[in-house]
Amino acid sequence: MLWVVGGFVFCPCHLPITLAVLASVLAGTTVGVMLREHVVLAASLITGVWILATWRGIWLLRSTKQ
Repeated sequence: MLWVVGGFVFCPCHLPITLAVLASVLAGTTVGVMLREHVVLAASLITGVWILATWRGIWLLRSTKQ
């Protein structure tokens, strides 16, 4: 269940909020500068994390024995 919940944190519909929070938390660091300079790459990676986490969560939920 944690995979599914974690996947929803990185949901693309929350992408502007996720990028804003990450940019403010990482401000002044090397990662923050890279995030600011490569917004499209960061958005693509966050979307990929969302897809993988949601898929993994659903796969684990379906594979449990009932």
